[in-house]
Parts: sequence; structure tokens; C-alpha cells
Amino acid sequence: MRLSVLTMTLLLPMGLAGCGSDSPTTPAVMYPYDGNWVGRTSEGRDLTVSITNSVVVRFETYVSASSTCYLGLGMKQNVSAVIQNRSFRINLPAGWLSAVTIDGRFDSDRTLSGTISAMDLPANVCGSSSPVVSKAPVTFTAEQ
Repeated sequence: MRLSVLTMTLLLPMGLAGCGSDSPTTPAVMYPYDGNWVGRTSEGRDLTVSITNSVVVRFETYVSASSTCYLGLGMKQNVSAVIQNRSFRINLPAGWLSAVTIDGRFDSDRTLSGTISAMDLPANVCGSSSPVVSKAPVTFTAEQ
């Protein structure tokens, strides 16, 4: 009987050591925005964004040059924009367009919105005879 009481006295505290606030917690997600995002622009065009290790590595969509002509933006281009303070900026040399600035902001861990701006359409784009035209900004939203 003396051995049983001694054994219980020693084992009981060991069994309770794992209880309470010392239990492990779920670790915080290091890169909450990582993955593929899909959405639409204010012109109704599809949008794709890929993020790896909190860096935007792909941003693809189309912007309208006229009512019948759309230009690809970021198609098969590698981009690298670090996400800081829930936002990012991409400066793309855009081929047909002189340059494009894309500003994105994460409204939550699952929603993204932003603006595509600084677009100058060159003369004769899509067969147009118009001179260089600055295009109004296009907004976008996306979800993961």
C-alpha cells in the first residue's frame, strides 16, 4: 500500500503537466495571402493573381483599348512585388502600353482590390488612327 501511494504521488503531477496554458497553440500563418486569386476588372475582364511567400509573382488581365479591342496585361511576365502593410505595387513595362502601375490592397485575408493606372495607349493601337491617349484607371477586385 505504501508503494501505491508513493507511485500515485509521483505520477499524478506528471500526468497533469500537459494541461492548462502550457499546451501548444496553432502557429500563426506566415504567408496569409499565398495562393491563386481570381477576380474581375471594372471593365468586366477576368483577372488572375498568384502569390508565393507574400510576393506577387503573377498578375494577368486585359484592358480595353476600344470597344472591340483588348490588350493583354502581364501575360506570361514574371513580376515580383513584395506585400507590405497589406498592399503591393507593380510597375510593368506593358508592351503596347508605355507602362502600367498596379496598386493592390488586401481588404481581408481573402479579398483584394486595387487600381490599374498610368496607361498610355500608343498611336495606331488596334488599328486606330488616334494619337497617344492616356487611359482612365481601371479598378479590380479578387478573391482567393
